[in-house]
Amino acid sequence: MGKCTILAHVRNPKGEVVESRLYKDLLHYTSNNRQLTKEYYAVGTNESFLDKVRDDAEFDENGEITFKSLQRLANLQVDEDTLIQVLNKDLGAGEMSYDEAVGKMTSFNRSSSYNDSYMATIKPSENGKYTLSIVKKTRANQVALGEVISKQTLQNRIKYFLGKAGVSVEFMEADERIHGRYSTENATQTANGLYQLIKIAKGEKVESALAEEAGHFAVAAMGKSPLMQRFFNLLTEDVQKKILGDDYDGKYLGDNARREVAGTIVGEALLGNIDKRSPWSALMHRIVNNIKKVFAHLKGDEVMKAALEAQEIAEYIAEGFMSETFEGSVEEALQTRETLYSAPVSFNVRTFRDVLGRLRLQAAEMGGISKDLFAKFDQIAGQVEIGRDVNAPGILGDAIALEGITEAISLLSDLMKSEIPALLDSVDFSNISDFYTNMPRNGKALRAVRVYVKNVLDIIQIINAATSTIPGAQTLQGDVHNVQILDSLGNPVSHDLRKIASSLETLMKSEDGLVNSLLNKESQFFLQFLEQSLGSKYISRAARVVFKLKRGEKLIQFKEAEDIPLSDLIRSLDSDLTLFERYIASMSNNSDVIGQIVDKVTKHANKLADDITRNDFEELQKLRDRFIQLKKRGLISDTREIYEVGHDGKLTGNIRSAYNVGEWENEFQRFKDEVYEDFVKTHDLNGKSDFEIGVMWDSFFKPKIKGWHLTNSKFVIDPITNEGRYVPNDSYKDSSWYGLPDEVQKFIEDIVRLKTNIDSRLGDVHTRSHRAPQFKGTFIDKVNNKRLFEGTGKAIRHTIRGEIRDTFCESSEDTDYGSGATYNSEAEMLFYDKLAYEKEKVNRVPLYGINKLGDTSELSTDIFHSLLAYSGMANQYLAMSQIVDTLEVGKSVLLERKVEGLKSERERDKTSGAFTRYTKFLDKQVYGVSVKRINISRGILLDKIANFFTGLASKIYLGGNVAGGLVNLGTGSIEIFKEAFAGEYFTQKDWLKANAEYLKYVTPSMIGNVGKEIKTDKVSLFIQYFDVLSDNKKEWRDWNTRRPWVMNMFGKSLWLPYKSGEHYMQSIPYIGLALNTKIYDEDGNETTLWDAFQVDKIEDTKKGKRLSLGDKKYFKDPNNIPQYQMISGIVSQIDSLLGASSILGPALHLSVEQQDYLRDKGYNIADLSGTRTQLLNDMDSLVWSDSDEAAFQAKAREITNRMHGIYNNADKVAAQQTIFFNMLLAMRGYALGMAERRFGASKYSVALGGETGGSMADFAKVLLLPFMDASYIPLTMRALLLPFGEGTKQAMLNAGFSMHQYRNMRRNFGDFSAIAALMLLKALTAPGSSNDDDDEEEDTEANDNTAGIIYYFSSRLLREQKAMNTISGAKDESSSLLDIEPIGFSIAGDLWDITYGLIGQQFVEPSDERLEGDEKPDNYTDFYYNSRKEGLYDYGDSKAERKIMRMLPYYRSVYVFQNPYDAAAAFDYGKKVK
Repeated sequence: MGKCTILAHVRNPKGEVVESRLYKDLLHYTSNNRQLTKEYYAVGTNESFLDKVRDDAEFDENGEITFKSLQRLANLQVDEDTLIQVLNKDLGAGEMSYDEAVGKMTSFNRSSSYNDSYMATIKPSENGKYTLSIVKKTRANQVALGEVISKQTLQNRIKYFLGKAGVSVEFMEADERIHGRYSTENATQTANGLYQLIKIAKGEKVESALAEEAGHFAVAAMGKSPLMQRFFNLLTEDVQKKILGDDYDGKYLGDNARREVAGTIVGEALLGNIDKRSPWSALMHRIVNNIKKVFAHLKGDEVMKAALEAQEIAEYIAEGFMSETFEGSVEEALQTRETLYSAPVSFNVRTFRDVLGRLRLQAAEMGGISKDLFAKFDQIAGQVEIGRDVNAPGILGDAIALEGITEAISLLSDLMKSEIPALLDSVDFSNISDFYTNMPRNGKALRAVRVYVKNVLDIIQIINAATSTIPGAQTLQGDVHNVQILDSLGNPVSHDLRKIASSLETLMKSEDGLVNSLLNKESQFFLQFLEQSLGSKYISRAARVVFKLKRGEKLIQFKEAEDIPLSDLIRSLDSDLTLFERYIASMSNNSDVIGQIVDKVTKHANKLADDITRNDFEELQKLRDRFIQLKKRGLISDTREIYEVGHDGKLTGNIRSAYNVGEWENEFQRFKDEVYEDFVKTHDLNGKSDFEIGVMWDSFFKPKIKGWHLTNSKFVIDPITNEGRYVPNDSYKDSSWYGLPDEVQKFIEDIVRLKTNIDSRLGDVHTRSHRAPQFKGTFIDKVNNKRLFEGTGKAIRHTIRGEIRDTFCESSEDTDYGSGATYNSEAEMLFYDKLAYEKEKVNRVPLYGINKLGDTSELSTDIFHSLLAYSGMANQYLAMSQIVDTLEVGKSVLLERKVEGLKSERERDKTSGAFTRYTKFLDKQVYGVSVKRINISRGILLDKIANFFTGLASKIYLGGNVAGGLVNLGTGSIEIFKEAFAGEYFTQKDWLKANAEYLKYVTPSMIGNVGKEIKTDKVSLFIQYFDVLSDNKKEWRDWNTRRPWVMNMFGKSLWLPYKSGEHYMQSIPYIGLALNTKIYDEDGNETTLWDAFQVDKIEDTKKGKRLSLGDKKYFKDPNNIPQYQMISGIVSQIDSLLGASSILGPALHLSVEQQDYLRDKGYNIADLSGTRTQLLNDMDSLVWSDSDEAAFQAKAREITNRMHGIYNNADKVAAQQTIFFNMLLAMRGYALGMAERRFGASKYSVALGGETGGSMADFAKVLLLPFMDASYIPLTMRALLLPFGEGTKQAMLNAGFSMHQYRNMRRNFGDFSAIAALMLLKALTAPGSSNDDDDEEEDTEANDNTAGIIYYFSSRLLREQKAMNTISGAKDESSSLLDIEPIGFSIAGDLWDITYGLIGQQFVEPSDERLEGDEKPDNYTDFYYNSRKEGLYDYGDSKAERKIMRMLPYYRSVYVFQNPYDAAAAFDYGKKVK
């Protein structure tokens, strides 16, 4: 029985019963796993499955699906390692001769069914044989295979040629064993050596270096000849020294000095450069003649031909099995490392370059933290690099490299004596006051130490590997225990490289070393940051019912309420994110609470940035009103007069002042260019690094620049940095400035004052105050600027060209790629030090509008627009700079977090989805990297092309689409009502009042606000205050004070149908939540947040308004008021003590309540300052503050996202950071919210402040309960059918459900109620039989049309509701939801159809009658209708023209309202066709 084989049998097409090949293959490739084989075989023989895949599958000789097709189409999970193991066994992998290995390899690669994913490859082994194995088919493996084949083929050809000339090839075989100069690895260089030798033998001239290598080849090839042996015997050490002279000590002679020297001399002899008076002249003459006699018979072109043939053979063997779409060249496939003639890099030099590369990377990473840190670590890298020419030949280059490596580790070790430990110690957790007020500083310190640790450990690892004592390991040449380095006084000091590295490693890695100390501080720091941001040390999870999808456990489980400390959450992650959470959910909706808190902090920072920008906006409104008054009085005519113009008539990019700064800058640039020309002419820069050139330039330029500044500049103190800088002197005074009225001068000075204030928020990266914000203007702006120096026609042409360029190429206006900008570009730097201008870009908080535009005629001269855009950028930079270092510290902490109880992120082969999501979030929300640049050609970016078509699609498909806009509004309104019905965040009463308030403020101002850039009603101000529409940044950046209100009105009318609906849909939940948010004044009187807000006039403006809480202080709980007053009393007494000038001053007289409070809190009253800071924080936590406003905003946004979908930038999902998915999800953001609200996993939501989960998921839990326990049947019935009243709620809570899960039952009830109501409405308005009464015909038509419109919209709304909540509806909408064609592709296809139709119809004649048979041209219906539909088209109408009409804004909707029943039928038909 043990030998029996049980296999499946089938009947083949001939009717014979045979063993199933599919079953055998399944058994084979699953390593005889019979259970798995049976399961997979059942799938492969299932008729339903085969019917679905028959067109895409391949079938074997028995008529069964092949294993390969089954694996692909059924997505069978076959272990990759097991599969490779089986394939290796089938192949007969192992060690064998070259010919045998190539035979088996080519057979697999040509005929195996797996050659699309795997490939056979060969690698040389130690004993001259080759190892054959199966590997993943990758580009790198294909290149490596081509290289091996090419070299071996060429090596065999060289041996053939030498054998034919009677030359022994033993020297090549000997080098093969030791990987020597003439081994297969260096076959290409061997061929070149042979080729040069043949040329010399034939009397051709070659270069000295090539002749030397030819000499080495001749010595190796003829080393066994008597003449060569005699020559070797002559080459004693003394003779070698005499021959090489001074070069003897510096030349690396390897293991065989005689052979090395002989090669050098023979090379000289081949050129005829041997002194005839030397004692070996005659012998050398005979050797050269013998060499020429032997090698003259060979043909150089045959050697070169052999090299090309070797490449062709490699291409045939390595590429012959590649797919037809493979793109590449033989040169790419056969690219090899530089050896022999191409200046081989020694191990010492390679190691030095690795170390230097790490130092440079360290400096660049420090530059992302602070300018000062970059300068310090850049200096270290420069000290290691400067003056060290590691390209020196042989042993000299090795010695220089070894010295540089030693100095690098020595300098890094010196930092550990005080600077790095002091930096870490500066993060003092015992000083509460210092910690909270200096959190950004602490974050920078920890981040800097982490960068140091990471790079130092990498350098130590490089040095340890290079000084290894393992036999056979490649090691540094030279005495690593005695490396001489000059100290600062020029005295040589001996250093032990291994000892320094070992000591530094001990300092880093010991139990109390830097690594552990840093990790401990990082963890404490990040934990305190998280606790402060959350406002608690733990999250409180309510009792809840969850799914447990583990085999052997109950599907439904009850979880008890629990408090989970944040300290646990940063140490371990119980389960990784699902694919949905990682790619499709927003950061606020993933199950990793740490990520949610970071999302909350980032949104809070954005809110603070918006608040500051709004204050700047108020200042700009004041300035604008002043400008309007000046303009009315004729003192100024245009904001362009505020900008400086140079002598050439062009804008200089500066704001006008008493000095012509632009001319001063231009003069300086001309002077610098002239000096640089002299510098290049008078200095040898060959072989110098950028750093060395920078130092040389610095020393050359500095003396000259001083002289220039003496003549052209004066020295002033920068008001922001308090550092000195140069400005133009009186010779650059602008006479036109003094012609301006005093009021205009004052006005411009106030603009510069505001600009300077904004600059101060950028810290050490600010631009100069006189420089205008560098944002591009409108089309008209650019044309008018260009007209200053060229004609109108040219100005228009050049502007159009620039607009097209900016549409498809990267521009300074782009904000999707992050920014490495500093206050100047490389070309503008005071000193031409390329190294200081970091070429290695690292992520940094982005800056925009600061680098001078390349073409200043494109500059916006709307100063109000420019300054507001600049303010938005600067405030965003300020806000993100406060948190970026802390978030980077968090990244280091999370690398140590264990995932699913196993390995930490650092130990895993691949980081978890949660960690990847965290890093992607930082890229997008902090560093502004939304998508990767993909440059197609000449600066054209793929994503900008994609964005163009996506934007075009939204304009055409949504623009002026009244019907679509009304459906969108209807769906949104239904979702809002359902949320109010659920009653979790706002009630139906709140909903009613929110609608009343909305109509109260919006309706009266609707006409008055048309075309206005600034709206001042309460709802509009509330929308701006909380960025309800998520468009503050865009609105501020696009604010245009020159555009007439009529242009604004028409410009925005395209989006009116959708924008109007979005305005309502987004506003109502925010207002509803504000009405549901209760706050209390200092007397304990209750009010709502909405009612507490008041509209105030902005002083010094004509019509400016702001929203504020006035001067009142509001509390979150009336019980907080007495506590606030009690704490305030303590603070007052502490202030008196701190302000006392004598120790005999006032003392603390605390009440029992105050004493108990301080004791319970654990505050140290001896530390008055620290205690005061903690008490002030306690007071802030009791009153309504900006952090509460940010939390309100985040909560409201989360609620609206779950109802209407994700369209705002702050919640963009990770998938949208790729071009394809960004296009795919355009106009489909509603699906993201729909999926999360209904199917989201049960988790804690930081934004919502409690439990959250999918309503349909909770529906399933309630539905499944009776199957676990019949006693739950009554509860299930009540929860599903009557989720009202206190009784049902309490019953669910008592059973173990959370409050949110009860609310979800109400949401589900609302979902199905809405469906039922819409079905009824649709049925009541469905088309009936026509009325024949002529008298009532007119009224009937009107009634039918009204009913038809109701029918149309109820049908559309019903389809939307069913798609979200029923299986049949989801199936009907699957064509839209699951369509993987991005909307941008669709519009491109439509435009192609229109173009094809318009051109094609020129060659086909239309007919106003239906054409049949031979009368109808073959392609007639491609261009014309051959049918008719009343009110739409007739016989012979152009399809292309009809399609254009269907795309026209607003007109497209006329048909819907004129023929609603037909429109509804057409819509349903279109969906079914799709």
